[in-house]
Formats: sequence, C-alpha cells, structure tokens
Amino acid sequence: MESKASASREIESPCDVLRPSTSNAERTLCVLGLGGGGTSMVAGCLRLAGVSMGERLNEANNEDQEFHDLIQCRPLLDGAGNLLPERLEQFRAFIEYRNERHPVWGWKHPETLRILPQVLDRLRNPHLLYIFRDVHAVAQRNHKRLGLDHPLSLRASLGHLTAMVNAIEQLSAPTLLISYERCLRHPEKFLRLLSSFCGLELTQKDCQDLASFVRPDRVSGEIDAQARARDRAYYKPESD
Repeated sequence: MESKASASREIESPCDVLRPSTSNAERTLCVLGLGGGGTSMVAGCLRLAGVSMGERLNEANNEDQEFHDLIQCRPLLDGAGNLLPERLEQFRAFIEYRNERHPVWGWKHPETLRILPQVLDRLRNPHLLYIFRDVHAVAQRNHKRLGLDHPLSLRASLGHLTAMVNAIEQLSAPTLLISYERCLRHPEKFLRLLSSFCGLELTQKDCQDLASFVRPDRVSGEIDAQARARDRAYYKPESD
C-alpha cells in the first residue's frame, strides 16, 4: 500500500495534465498566465529547449515582439468583446506565417486570453500551458513596477485568474496546469513533465542543465549568463 508520505509527494507535482497532448509532432504552444506570474520562466524554458518563441524576441521577458505589438494595438475589441475584423485578420496572418516557418512554435503574453478563443481554430494542434502563481506575489510585483496599490492589483489578478479558469473549462485543447512555486521546488521534474507534454526531446542531462533557469528572483525573463551558454546550443533561430 502506498504510504501517506509518497502520496503527498505525488500531490506536490509541479504540473497536472488536464487534457493529454496529441501524437501529432506539429503543435503550437500557448503560455498563459498573469503578468509577473511565471510566464517568462515557462517561455524561457521552451526557448532554451529549442522551441521558436518569437522571431523578434524581447529577451527581458521572452515575449514575441510582433505578437505584443499586435495585441497592444488599439482599438482591439468591439463593444461585445470580439476582435475587430481588421485585428482578427492580422492575428490570422501572424499565425499562418509562423505555421509556415516552424513545425513547433509558441508565444506568451498576459493578454492572450482576450483573443485566444477567436483564433484557436487557426492554431495548428494548440497545446495550452496555464501557469499559476501566488496572487499576492503578483500584486507585490505590480505594486513596485506599475505603481498600482495592492487592493487594485489583487482585484485585477483575481479577475485574470477567473478568466483563466473560464478558458480552462471552455477550451477543449490539450491542457497543462503548472504551479510556479512547485516548479521552483522541483525544477527537473517540471522540465521532464513540460518536455513530455510539449513533445520535446530533453534528456535527463538537458533537464539538469536547464534547471538553473527555474529559480526564484530572476528579476525578469532574461536568460542569465550560465543559461545563455546553453542558449547557443539549444536555441537555433531559423535563417531566412
């Protein structure tokens, strides 16, 4: 019989597969979460593992700058919360271009949930990665960086979490749920689970090497000097 201690260790896994990944090698990886909630860490791990996370990448937060520019362009939505027709076409063109160039690619941006249901049908084999972090830690970050007071930041974070839960319930694509805090406690296990769900080919040595990127207080998503040496080995941007 399994002991209570071993059962507890199993419960503390950094990831849960809510809907299993597919056998199709081609896929699109969407990293979803709050700003300051760990998305840069997940995107950085994917980047280091060789996934194209953007051709014009912001190394401070591992965001695709082209996607960022599209989603920050205003007006974005109509009064009913739907993408304006011209914006919808821009996102579809963005997706089609990436599909043509990369069999596996992805992106992360805190505002992705605003448009994801409307473009999901254009994504090739979408796999959704939701990362959750202590809400107060996110509020502290936004208080210091953006000047928001704590109650306002907490309320905004809770609203975003509600949107994430709604998406988890409504979108039927393969889904991985990730705990930021447990990733920090078990980085190698997180990388093994991430590799399996995303169809990557990370060896045990790869997971050991990349584990240094999964650490607290990285300040930003920038890849540090130790990981950057591996970045040259793992991440190979495609030439024109």
